[in-house]
Amino acid sequence: MADKTPQKVYDLNTKQRKLSARYFRDADLGGRSPSELEAAGKLMAENNPKQVSRMLRRMDDSGQQAFLGPDMDPAVRRNLYDGWKADRLVSAEDAAASARKYKDVDANGRRVLDDVLTDPDARSAWIRTLGDDAVQADDAVASARKYGDLDSTKRSQFRELLADDDLRDSWVSVTADREITTADIEITIGRVETNSQHSVSNFKIGRNANPEDAAYPPHDPDSIVVEMKLEEGDEFWRVYERKSQTSNPDENLAGGFVARRSTLQSAETPEQVLDRLALLRSEWQEYNYVGKVELTDEFVENNQIRVQVSTTRRQASDVSDEVRPGGGTQYLLQDDLQPTDQGVNWEPVDDLGDFVD
Repeated sequence: MADKTPQKVYDLNTKQRKLSARYFRDADLGGRSPSELEAAGKLMAENNPKQVSRMLRRMDDSGQQAFLGPDMDPAVRRNLYDGWKADRLVSAEDAAASARKYKDVDANGRRVLDDVLTDPDARSAWIRTLGDDAVQADDAVASARKYGDLDSTKRSQFRELLADDDLRDSWVSVTADREITTADIEITIGRVETNSQHSVSNFKIGRNANPEDAAYPPHDPDSIVVEMKLEEGDEFWRVYERKSQTSNPDENLAGGFVARRSTLQSAETPEQVLDRLALLRSEWQEYNYVGKVELTDEFVENNQIRVQVSTTRRQASDVSDEVRPGGGTQYLLQDDLQPTDQGVNWEPVDDLGDFVD
């Protein structure tokens, strides 16, 4: 059988040459073209040949072809190898799939991917992202482009979401959306951090999360909705109409639209609260009072409580000239929390005007 060891291996000293030739044969490269064999030999000559051999052996035929092909930039190949070597969670197939997707994008897209694949802090997360079958190459590029515009802290938090196998696909999808800005991404990362005691289950674009038949869709259509599940007890605050002259003044207290206390207390006037939460007095309630709901650890442990965190959508009344700009952070309880449920405590707190005074 003809010796297919590339000339690059013969350029090494005697000891290195023997090792590289051995591992070159062990890499199972029988189906490769001369140029692909040369690329494999060069990578072995410049790195640990045993590790390179192990990586190549774990790729299927099409993976080797993509990774070693003559149209693959050697610097990119080296970055993919370095990412595989540095992180046990990066598989050889991730590197091969990354090579395929890298070739699928245009020159501008490749420059974006070069930036994240060259960065040692980002490399592994983005190789795993490109290696994910659910992630489209163009989406990865669009997401990576916005990632590059974030500061170092936000980039680190962004990578944590990429590293989550259950969230990666939806996170790349929403951050790649053309209507989503880096400011939207920063807001979403902040919401994830604020609720770090709970588990995020999904991300959606607001227009896709809004119910199709809703007369007043709740989510800003061009924003990111965080879907999460409560993991421990928590409390949420609600603005509602208290009817003091009736037998049941707090009949409107319990409801799904709630907020964090800080959203209410940071407002300077009641009108500012209604503007932030996009609450229409002329359509729904008078909104003159503040209440809260407390959920115990035991209740949350025994019940799956799902919540959406999002940006309120601008709302305009159909019966008056009332308009609320929205833009605040709202929480939508996806499960009905009744005042009679053990472990759920709905409590009236204060007049809205006094609360924000």
